[in-house]
Amino acid sequence: MSRVIEGEALRGIAHIVEGARAEASSSTCSKDHRGAVVFRDRQVLGMATNGPIYPHGCNPATCFDVCGLFTMHAERQALVNALADGQDLNGASVLHVRINENEEVQVSGKLRCEDCTGYMARFLRKGILLKEFILLQEGGWTAYEISEADEVTRRNIGLT
Repeated sequence: MSRVIEGEALRGIAHIVEGARAEASSSTCSKDHRGAVVFRDRQVLGMATNGPIYPHGCNPATCFDVCGLFTMHAERQALVNALADGQDLNGASVLHVRINENEEVQVSGKLRCEDCTGYMARFLRKGILLKEFILLQEGGWTAYEISEADEVTRRNIGLT
């Protein structure tokens, strides 16, 4: 079941939130500035922002139609970065942020990116037990078990 992170638990991951916000501020995406941090026991394992894959640049005239083809989402890239660094991801969580033009963390909205939650769910099927996906929603910082996040996403976009 999802849970809202509050109080001491939220203060304990403030540096994780700030790391994801800082990553989002370096996004080269014209549509959205997002960042993600993979962490376990308050230790950062990987970080990333969203943006077009090299050598493609963000072209607002066409990118909204094809961004899923040429963009790496922050969550996926943070996981790839952690794996490339040889990190063990068992028990790791993924925290995602979306920022506005003033670099302030914004509500991410409903889970609706199957690219991200589906990718995280594939880790579970491979025996890598990611713990949670955390993002800011209307009710506060919300943590979902990975399988639940994928299920909710698929339901929200009409796949189930």
